[in-house]
Amino acid sequence: ALARQVAGRVTELALSADPGARVEVSGSHRLGVAGPQDDLDLVLLAAGLEPEALLLAVAAALEAQGAPVAVARGARVPVLRARVVGLRVEVVAGRAAAGDAAALALSDAVALAAAATASAPGLAAWR
Repeated sequence: ALARQVAGRVTELALSADPGARVEVSGSHRLGVAGPQDDLDLVLLAAGLEPEALLLAVAAALEAQGAPVAVARGARVPVLRARVVGLRVEVVAGRAAAGDAAALALSDAVALAAAATASAPGLAAWR
């Protein structure tokens, strides 16, 4: 419920900056394997703006609402980390194009590896 609320808030902020943008839930929440300590992974897909510009607009809006925010700028894939209503959120940004499936697949693979590691403590060394 909280993850859905936060994803909705990020979507509203993204759409106010770029009306054609999309926000996709990815990782452990999308796969249904999220634990209580897991962050919410979102993929922000820009339509009209450059991905980093959209990410910065969302970051500024979250900050204006009182959320602590950190942005990795200039990265090949821009990343936003924030805490929204108590939930840790990580947002990567890209262009709404053929790369959508690849971004979701990578995030899902990381989530599955984390879930497997959490359920098998002996695998923790491989993280």
